[in-house]
Amino acid sequence: MTALIDAELSEPYSVFTYRYFLSAWPHLCFLAFAGARCVGCVVCKLDTHRGVRRGYLAMLVVEIAFRKLSVGTQLVRLALGAMIEEAAEEVRLPTLTLSQHTELSSLRRGCVCLLGCS
Repeated sequence: MTALIDAELSEPYSVFTYRYFLSAWPHLCFLAFAGARCVGCVVCKLDTHRGVRRGYLAMLVVEIAFRKLSVGTQLVRLALGAMIEEAAEEVRLPTLTLSQHTELSSLRRGCVCLLGCS
């Protein structure tokens, strides 16, 4: 997973970042495999922000060869489902570019808002 994220995302993450998310919210991290190879992952958290149960998709990555195959969409759906089960009122995915969002989302203040977000 770390090799995939390091290869495909624009910002480098330290091992402490992975530990932070995986130790606190392991049930909100999902992987996609092609055989034994990890080709996609979503890493999330869910906590209370200003009195609202807010989910946050910290990392979403799919290997280039597996893009346009709905791998990322399926990962996001798994994450959203898990967060909804835990009473998430809104879920956000911060973006670097605002023009590349899927049919799952609506654009709001530099964030892709996937659920709720008034």
